[in-house]
Amino acid sequence: MKKRQKFILVAILMLLVSASIGGAYAYWAGTVNAPTPEDETIAINIGEGKEVATVLNVSGDNGAQNKVLVPAGQIDNSVEVPEGSTLVEEVTVVYTATWTGVTGATGTLNVAMGSVTIDGSETTHADLVNVTITSENTAITGGTDVTVTVKVTLTEPANKTIYDAIKGKAISIPLTFKVVPN
Repeated sequence: MKKRQKFILVAILMLLVSASIGGAYAYWAGTVNAPTPEDETIAINIGEGKEVATVLNVSGDNGAQNKVLVPAGQIDNSVEVPEGSTLVEEVTVVYTATWTGVTGATGTLNVAMGSVTIDGSETTHADLVNVTITSENTAITGGTDVTVTVKVTLTEPANKTIYDAIKGKAISIPLTFKVVPN
């Protein structure tokens, strides 16, 4: 075979290879589409800690036990009390609050006083009862004690009718102790 014929044969083969590659590319490009862009919103959930069981233990020192409260300056004018009781112008009860379950955690101890009643449910002359709470909003750390002092005094009734309505009756002072974690 002559050199010229070989050259033409090689040229024809190259042309056929080029045509088949070009055709395959054109077919591929025509049938495969580019991906369409998509916008997505990513939702990430932020975790939360487990609930921790805590306990607020409150214990009083029985400061009101066997005490009979009278208005200031009226001990000498009062009748005798039953044996084992003492006349006082002020009753002081010391409470110790301990926050347990989360040693080292910090919070605020709130002490709230409810409605004072005389003889169980009577609030008519409860305004004569004066209550002072020390440390009613104080910092507390888990595992440590906080002392809360409650002092109770009695204002002298304006007349005998009011005096007769409250004499010898029990005073109830509801207190709510609550810890608000920081």
